[in-house]
Amino acid sequence: MKFTQAWAQVAKQNVNLKVALLTLAVCTLFLGFSLVKLSLAEPLVIERGCYSKSLDLASAKATRQEMITFVELALRQRLNSNTMPIEGFLTPEELKSRESEQRLLSEKDITQTVVVQNTSFNDNKIVVDLDRLYSVKNVRSAFPTKLLIKLESKPRTETNPYGLILTKIEEIKPKKKGDK
Repeated sequence: MKFTQAWAQVAKQNVNLKVALLTLAVCTLFLGFSLVKLSLAEPLVIERGCYSKSLDLASAKATRQEMITFVELALRQRLNSNTMPIEGFLTPEELKSRESEQRLLSEKDITQTVVVQNTSFNDNKIVVDLDRLYSVKNVRSAFPTKLLIKLESKPRTETNPYGLILTKIEEIKPKKKGDK
């Protein structure tokens, strides 16, 4: 084999290797972008049973009905004397407030139960109209109360499927006739 023929074969192999390298690089980029796109897409969930079907995925953001239900459950955990709080519904500050409030009520042999009457949303504020039922032995009294509730979002878990946490409760004091 002549030197020129050997050099021509080396040049031909180099061209083939460059084309193969370019083809593999383009395929790698295409597959990388496809992988990123597919990994960011919503997953397909199939319900298994007698008839398999695709389930509609829930949004990560809580709906208004979920917020209303969560507020009722969280307020019962925060204010009711006979309810134990579920982990993830109340912030540590609210848990401390609950413990101190319940300690004061138990020292006076008072139990408290709340009944939520209405929940309204005004400019990113949640106003809850509820009745506080206090009982001392067999004597019961109901007091209407309005509360301003602040919620925050968090990841949904098994113990907290709503993805919300109660961060603050403020009582809205009724205005007296002489106040402006």
